[in-house]
Amino acid sequence: MTEKTQSFSFDKEIGDNTKTIIEQEMQKQQTDEVVPFHSEEITDSTEAEYDPDGKRYDSHRTSWLMTTILVIAETASSGPLSNPSAVAVVGFVPGTILFVALGVIATYTAVLLHEYWKEHQHIRNYDEAGEIIFGRAGKEVLLWCQIALLIFFNASVIQPAADALYVLGNQKTCYVIFSVVVTVFGILISIPRTLRGVSYLSIAAIISWLVAVIPTMVGVATQDAPMPGVKPGTNIHLAVASSASFYDIVGAVNDIVYAYSGHMVFFNLILEMRHPMEFRKAVIIAFAITTFIYTFYGVFIYAYTGIYAQSPYFFNLVNPKLQKATFFLQIPNLLIAGVNYAYLATKNVLRRFPSKRTAAYKNDLKSWALWLFLVATFWWVPWLLEELIPVFDDLIGIGGALFASQFTYGLPCLFWCYQHRSKLFRWPFVLLTTVNVIIFLLSWVSLGVGVYANIDNIKILSNSGAIPKPFSCSQ
Repeated sequence: MTEKTQSFSFDKEIGDNTKTIIEQEMQKQQTDEVVPFHSEEITDSTEAEYDPDGKRYDSHRTSWLMTTILVIAETASSGPLSNPSAVAVVGFVPGTILFVALGVIATYTAVLLHEYWKEHQHIRNYDEAGEIIFGRAGKEVLLWCQIALLIFFNASVIQPAADALYVLGNQKTCYVIFSVVVTVFGILISIPRTLRGVSYLSIAAIISWLVAVIPTMVGVATQDAPMPGVKPGTNIHLAVASSASFYDIVGAVNDIVYAYSGHMVFFNLILEMRHPMEFRKAVIIAFAITTFIYTFYGVFIYAYTGIYAQSPYFFNLVNPKLQKATFFLQIPNLLIAGVNYAYLATKNVLRRFPSKRTAAYKNDLKSWALWLFLVATFWWVPWLLEELIPVFDDLIGIGGALFASQFTYGLPCLFWCYQHRSKLFRWPFVLLTTVNVIIFLLSWVSLGVGVYANIDNIKILSNSGAIPKPFSCSQ
């Protein structure tokens, strides 16, 4: 081999090695960018803890078991309070089928969100997931839709919490006073700018919820009348399947949709996990538990109350002491959920305006003032909403139709179609394409018909005098 040929071969080898090193380094950088939960620690521990988009230390991350608890807590707050009345609208068999079917589909769409995240691991929030498909405009719309749903969530927290205080006060004090008390107290406990220990609060919330449900079930099963003011022995008109109107059925469906609406925060929960790939296991177990509990107590309470099933279901208890006790036990669950909703809404606004993010962690007067203003806003606006819509079923029905139907059912199916757009009509993907398109279309039927049905019901009840006027002292 000549000297010139040897030199060329040596240079080529060096070039190939250099190229390999560069490619490995680029791949490493891409991996570091794509998997933010393995990023390096940042030196300012305060900012790491409080910044909406700050990085977290691995020691602060959750296990799959704790994530399971968080999913249950995010899903089961105020929404399930209307489950028995939803069964009363449709009857035993359709009610059972709806709870199980919507629970299974909610589990499926949660898995779809996890699959979508695995391909786009930079996603931290729902709006960022939408930006991939719809661009900047879509991100903006989804961000504010998230905030709107959080406002509905908090409105559905304030109303039953105020109902609880109203009952505890023997219905002698003006209801509006109690709703204001709940709102002000909610603002005060939302002042801390971190949800450190939220996992443990979620455990307390679940315990509070279950402890309130169990005596309610025992109470309705042992009392002589289906609700206060109804004579003992009254026919409760149980039905295997009711003859409700289409609009009433859609309204009941949206109440159940609302009860399963925790998907909006799933991207956040994934990023907070120590092992994010275990989210699928956590969410399947969480929804299996939730679906069973929802179906069981929804059907059980309906079996003893029939057409008199109330929303919230605590109003079915005839024994005043037991009714007060169950309302009281439900208050911690509601307030913990309310704090979480106000916190998330505030963080979403700060994320929208990057120059204001310091309000989440700096200790100067300007930052604290902005934080307090936003937290108060996300309690007072829901308070106004729950006063304007005094019917709990319709309040959660509108929220479920407008936003929860899409975040829980419609958008995950759209994400799946986008993710597999190159093989939608190939076998066997065409079967999944059909399933996802059907779920997506039904979510829009739920949105359009559901909003109309709930607003129309409010008008009918208001014109007949069956519900109190907004800002009324009675409830």
